[in-house]
Amino acid sequence: MTGQTIVMVMNPMMDTCICRKIMAEFKRLTGKDAKKLMQDGLDKYAAAILECASEMNPKRQMVTGKKRVGEIGALLLLTCMLHEKIELLLCPKAKELDPEEPQPHIHIEYNGRIEDVLAATGRVKEFAIVAEGEVVAQTSEVLKAVCIVMAVHYVFNMSYHPKLNASLTFIQKVIMNMKDSSPNPKKVIKVLFQVNSKLNAAV
Repeated sequence: MTGQTIVMVMNPMMDTCICRKIMAEFKRLTGKDAKKLMQDGLDKYAAAILECASEMNPKRQMVTGKKRVGEIGALLLLTCMLHEKIELLLCPKAKELDPEEPQPHIHIEYNGRIEDVLAATGRVKEFAIVAEGEVVAQTSEVLKAVCIVMAVHYVFNMSYHPKLNASLTFIQKVIMNMKDSSPNPKKVIKVLFQVNSKLNAAV
């Protein structure tokens, strides 16, 4: 990608099939389906993540009446458990990111409240994947939006934002079970130990 931005590379693919094309390229490169990897990982880890998050902050109550709500909550609460900023991954359109902070190459924007996203109320109907300030894809599902973010990072060989590195590394290596040779941040090792402890206790 030398001399080219993400948007420049993606522009030739900009049509209504962009999400499908990104996912297809991820599958071509890895031989795996990104959404299935995410779903399988959440089936395994979501309940344990939510239990750990509740213990870390008893005041943070998640609505978990539906399986999908639990999965969304688990995925997004990882950023809090790893002491990172959720708005660097999932940002309300009305919120301006701190200009003093390094800006993420790619993130998800939505109109509405984070509570509606976590509780899957249906009030947030669209999630935009934004790369370098431009919308490159849209989806109605937050889990699919996160899958696309992970797939774009992989397809374009992008480094994770330094203040989201632990969260995205956990999603990649633990939730999606896509290992690589890079060392895990200490925060990831600590949270993974806590989550595995909950899983082992449930056996």
